[in-house]
Amino acid sequence: MDNMTRELGIEQEAQPFGRGNIRVGELDEEIRGGIEIQQEKPMVYCANALNLSTDDDDLMLKKSFNEYLKNYQVRGDAKVSFAIQEQGAVRVNFKYNVVDGKVQCLASVFKDGEKQRLNWEGKTTELDQFFKQVLWMVE
Repeated sequence: MDNMTRELGIEQEAQPFGRGNIRVGELDEEIRGGIEIQQEKPMVYCANALNLSTDDDDLMLKKSFNEYLKNYQVRGDAKVSFAIQEQGAVRVNFKYNVVDGKVQCLASVFKDGEKQRLNWEGKTTELDQFFKQVLWMVE
């Protein structure tokens, strides 16, 4: 550093700063105590949704549920994460009918090799509450 400052015509007096004893890669009890490991969250996605009357997803439940998951994941208190068909992720399928303006839906949740089912009936404006019930089955 001295040679470089002389060659450039700069006046500088470098002084040591800090403790001088820096241990890289070693953890002491204070650092260990400050580390907080987040609990692993289940990965969830909707694989299929089908209106039994039309053999299509007229209400776009698959897209709506996956969008709900993406928005849910952003919140700090989310207990699940959105996945895209990852191995080991929780898969959700919907079968539904629309009768007299109400949605009658059967949700199938595939988690750890087991299948759980949830029957729901409500308005399309109440889908968020239904999606929340489905996530309770996952959490």
